[in-house]
Amino acid sequence: MKAVLRRQRTPWILLALIGFSDGCYVPQVYHDRGVELQRQGRWEAAIEQYSRAVELDTKYAEAYMNRGGLWSEVGEYEKAVEDYTRVIEIDP
Repeated sequence: MKAVLRRQRTPWILLALIGFSDGCYVPQVYHDRGVELQRQGRWEAAIEQYSRAVELDTKYAEAYMNRGGLWSEVGEYEKAVEDYTRVIEIDP
């Protein structure tokens, strides 16, 4: 499997300019929110953000990978396998 390419994180000032409202349509913004929430240990909130990212970009492998890791952490192993399977489909 090829390595999943890491997308550059959006600087927080740019996130503020783009907007933190739920009306945002930029998948990377949701992904980066998820990363920050994950760092804070707010796993359920991070899962929600990763989910929004993949709703907007169904080929966002890094968001699936991160969400899969959190599903595993909260004991949702079937959901984790679904996300990891999706990563392999996107980037075999």
